[in-house]
Amino acid sequence: MTHLIDSLKRSLTGPEIPSHWKEINIPNLAVQRTLAEQMGLTIYEIENRKRLLGLDEEKIRALTDCRDGIHQKIDSIVEEFYSIQIKTPEVALIIGDIDTLARLTRAMRGYIMEMFGGLYDEAYVNTRLRVGKLHKRSGVSPKLYTTALRILHSLLRDEVKIIFGGDIERTDLTQEALNTIFMFDMQLVFDTYIGSLVAEVEAGRSEIERYALSLEDQIRDRTRQIEEMSRQDMLTGLINQRGFHEHLRRECSAVERGSDPLSLIVIDLNDFKQINDSKGHPEGDRVLTEVAKIVRQSARDTDISCRYGGDEFAILMPHTAQDDAAVLARRIITNLGEPNIDGLSFSIGIAVSAAQAPLTPSDLIKAADDAMYKAKLSYREDLRSHFISVTKAKDVQLATVVESEPKEAVIPTSKNARSSGRR
Repeated sequence: MTHLIDSLKRSLTGPEIPSHWKEINIPNLAVQRTLAEQMGLTIYEIENRKRLLGLDEEKIRALTDCRDGIHQKIDSIVEEFYSIQIKTPEVALIIGDIDTLARLTRAMRGYIMEMFGGLYDEAYVNTRLRVGKLHKRSGVSPKLYTTALRILHSLLRDEVKIIFGGDIERTDLTQEALNTIFMFDMQLVFDTYIGSLVAEVEAGRSEIERYALSLEDQIRDRTRQIEEMSRQDMLTGLINQRGFHEHLRRECSAVERGSDPLSLIVIDLNDFKQINDSKGHPEGDRVLTEVAKIVRQSARDTDISCRYGGDEFAILMPHTAQDDAAVLARRIITNLGEPNIDGLSFSIGIAVSAAQAPLTPSDLIKAADDAMYKAKLSYREDLRSHFISVTKAKDVQLATVVESEPKEAVIPTSKNARSSGRR
């Protein structure tokens, strides 16, 4: 409380800002402007307010004419003012102690004498604005302020009567001038009260907006995470069937627009059910996880690795022709021969969609499926480990089996193939 009262005193005496402060690069631009400048109270606006209130030269002279008389009685006026004020418990609580009362008494003398000074310019306006701002900060409500103003106004009117004695005309003119300057002061003080409240509301709104934006960011991040999770296979971490179809539609559309070929590799684990039946589902999950890791490691950064469902995996390869897709298939065969999944057998089908004969998403899946089933049929007939079968565009060409051993294999083609449906 004490430091606020000290600030009030300093504001009433209007100290100058030290010159070296003005050279400091203060980040907050508001600190470098007066309250009047911050509130848009230009010299023109100040003069306009005085004109609207009728604070003309005649009234100003009336106030300055009784300045000496007020100065002679200033101590008794201020003493009477605070003797009335401290009878109100709320005011007494705000003042707090005798030292603060003494400081306020000195400040009030300056405040009153400025009212009769005759200079109601920007400097005068700034002192009144600071009074309002400091009253607001120190908890002086508009109710207490207007009550104090009424008391001071009554005391000064009585003193004006005494100064001019029986000169009713001068008394009436000076009292009217006194009413006008009080209204002028009250406007300025309430400007700061209202401005402070508006600033608080704006600050609160800004804080709410920042909080809302942070919530939007959190919701956006969480939504993105949920969307990513909805497209991710929880066991293997690969893209799931939903995500696969989204990528497939986008890449097939690119081929239709004349983009490079799109290759699709389908990998199916042979007799995977036997692993679950003989070794249990935990072992089956481990095998699926290991296969997914090898598929991810074998694929290029631009490839899209998916777990299509159950024991079936798929790799979308944008901008990739048949020969390059077969290279990746052979790399997967080699990598899947690691000891941690020893004995695993699988079949691979490859299909390609090119701009000359683009396939729809469903046709591309069917073509890769047909190729994979051809490879699986060869596995069942020959009981060899790993097979690749290739279907190219709409002219179905089936590559003969490619085993993991020997490493070198020739892939001849034939024109007609027996198709089969999805399991």
